[in-house]
Amino acid sequence: NAFWPIMMAIVGNRKTGTEGLNFNLSAPLSYELAKSLDYRHRCQQLRDHGYAVWDVLASCTRPGSLDSKIVKDSEQPNNIAKLAHIHPELTCIVCNGRTAEKLFKRHITKALPRPVRIQGTKGDKPPPNVIRLISLPSTSPAMASLTLAKKYQVWAEGLLG
Repeated sequence: NAFWPIMMAIVGNRKTGTEGLNFNLSAPLSYELAKSLDYRHRCQQLRDHGYAVWDVLASCTRPGSLDSKIVKDSEQPNNIAKLAHIHPELTCIVCNGRTAEKLFKRHITKALPRPVRIQGTKGDKPPPNVIRLISLPSTSPAMASLTLAKKYQVWAEGLLG
C-alpha cells in the first residue's frame, strides 16, 4: 500500500522543518523508507502537520483483502462525528478510495456537526462552516491503473492544493 510513502512525502515536502522525509516517489526505496519509521512516528509526523488518520469502519467482516467484499450488515463505523464535534477546526476529510467514500456517506455524513460539501481535488474552498469531503484514488495496490508518482500527485493536489 502506498499510503505511508505518499503521506510521508507530502509532509516532507511541506518544508516545515521536517528533515529526511523528502522521498523520490519514483524510487522503490520510498516504500522501505516509509516502513523504516515505526507506526507511532509516522502518525506523529502526520499530527505535527495537521493531519489525522482514522478508518471509516471500526470493524467489519471482509472475506479476503478487497474492500468490495465487506459484508454490509457487519459494518461498524468509527465515531468520526464525535471527532468533528471535538475539533471544530476540522475543515477537510479525505477518503482513501471510493469504497471509503461510500462508507463515509452511508455511516458518517448525517451525524457531522456541520454540513459537508463533496468536492473534487480542485475548486473553491467551502465556507468555514462547511466540511470539505474529497475522495482520492485508493493507495491500495488494487488501484493499479495509477503509478505511485501519479497517486502522489493527485494526493498532493487534494491535500495541499
